Amino acid sequence: MITTEPNPYTGGQRVIAIGTPGNPATLTQQQLNQFALNYGKDLRSSHFERFMADGLDLSGWDLRDCTFLDGTIANSNMLTAQTTYAYSRRMVFPNTLMPLDTSSLNHDFVRAIIRAKALQVTGKSKTLLEWTASFIDPLSSDAARLSRDAYVNSWEPAIKNLREVQNYTLKQIRDFWALAFAAYPKLAARLSSMTAQTVWSGIAYQFPVWAEAAAVRAQMTNPNDRLEAQLILDGDLNIVNPRHYVLMWEPQPCLLTTPLPGPWGWWELDL
Repeated sequence: MITTEPNPYTGGQRVIAIGTPGNPATLTQQQLNQFALNYGKDLRSSHFERFMADGLDLSGWDLRDCTFLDGTIANSNMLTAQTTYAYSRRMVFPNTLMPLDTSSLNHDFVRAIIRAKALQVTGKSKTLLEWTASFIDPLSSDAARLSRDAYVNSWEPAIKNLREVQNYTLKQIRDFWALAFAAYPKLAARLSSMTAQTVWSGIAYQFPVWAEAAAVRAQMTNPNDRLEAQLILDGDLNIVNPRHYVLMWEPQPCLLTTPLPGPWGWWELDL
């Protein structure tokens, strides 16, 4: 089912596209074009869950803070879409041009970028890139590794393993990852800063855990919809109350809070 509803934080509309197990919702370019005619290319905070899309041109679309869960976007162009703080879990992007503003925060996007480059290279660089994609890949058939590592592993544990276990040099790591990240400024900058270090932790970064998440999700129509949770927490938006932002549900729920209403995007961190 695909519907639209008001987004009280932006003053526009957002799309809700939710399928069922075995019967995913289908998102088409025609639907998006009609949305753009009515509301513009602003899909901020839209929610896409158990869905499939093929052949989309998302050039210039605003997908910031969108949620993408358990779906496929294939043969599409997302290169110039804005995707800061898009939240994605268990998504695949075969033959899709990924957004230039991709950051380390979105493992699904990063994995797609690495896999695409791995198909184009050979030798040690291919081996390293394929291993990296697997290391951050929550779609692994290894159930034990899936539960342990899904959406947890990132830069420091990867560099530490490649250097100390697989015996790659720091130059190899930097050069081979640069093949994948050259077109992506945020990833290239993060690569530069991480490989400038001399010591790397084997412990993945941990976001603060939102202890009350389960109680809030129990009140929700869709317990995966981050905007719905924020509306419950914020209450009447005409009252000067603290504002909340659900950064993620998985691997652990994380909530950001500001004491006073701020402009849209107040939660953004440099990640």
